[in-house]
Amino acid sequence: MPQHIGPCVSKPLSANPAPSASPPKEHRRIPLHAIVDLILKPDSFLVGAFDDEALVGTARFDREPNAKERHKGHIYGVYVTASHRGRGLAKSLIAAVVAELKSDPTCEHLLLSVGTFNLAARSAYRAMGFVPYGIEPRALKAGHEYIDEEHMILRLECHPPGQGSTTASRMLRDG
Repeated sequence: MPQHIGPCVSKPLSANPAPSASPPKEHRRIPLHAIVDLILKPDSFLVGAFDDEALVGTARFDREPNAKERHKGHIYGVYVTASHRGRGLAKSLIAAVVAELKSDPTCEHLLLSVGTFNLAARSAYRAMGFVPYGIEPRALKAGHEYIDEEHMILRLECHPPGQGSTTASRMLRDG
């Protein structure tokens, strides 16, 4: 069954390569064992949306490995095939990641980045409670075109004021 991972990953990216951090050709060169290792890595998991047996959407969670950053994790690779967009699958994938993390009180922040051109995704993430905390100009480069990314955070565990808060986190909470 893992043999089907490669084509499922590379086919959707070919249809719309701009949102991906890596071009489709780079994805096709990734050995299958490296993809499996990424999925099975400790403190990481992948959720998928399926139409019958076809994988039509993915989202991956990855936890920070360093002790001072283990309170946060990242969502990567949120993708829904063009034929299945507009049905709320991306929201369902993110909701599945959040639901999985609710049972882990040590994961306090969930971070993601999204291309600033992707207005629908940015709006959906805001509706789910993600708060923007910055724009990284020219974060990605596809050929000769640069893509700015908006960085967003969802606070899974809120500390009472004065307990673990910094100026930046108060600004996120109050702003």
